[in-house]
Amino acid sequence: TALRRLAVGSFRAEESVSPETLNAASLAVAMRSPSLGLPDVPVLKADDEQANDLLQGRAVDWVETTPPRFFVEATDGRCVALCRSIGSGQIRAERIL
Repeated sequence: TALRRLAVGSFRAEESVSPETLNAASLAVAMRSPSLGLPDVPVLKADDEQANDLLQGRAVDWVETTPPRFFVEATDGRCVALCRSIGSGQIRAERIL
């Protein structure tokens, strides 16, 4: 008998796209936020200017208290970066997505 994995975390087999049907349209529909793969890492919202600064590698002033590591999502819902606090009320992207 064959063993088949039906889910990994929040990702389900029935939501997958087979390599044979993968194209730009199916990829756009199937793409998920990287934050779904790490559900224990919080997601904070950024305005468009903050998101753009993070994407350009610049530090961003952040007034909220932040956890040690967190994802930042733009106003359009895109997960733009995995970030960390660098002190003095600023954050910086560790990984730009």
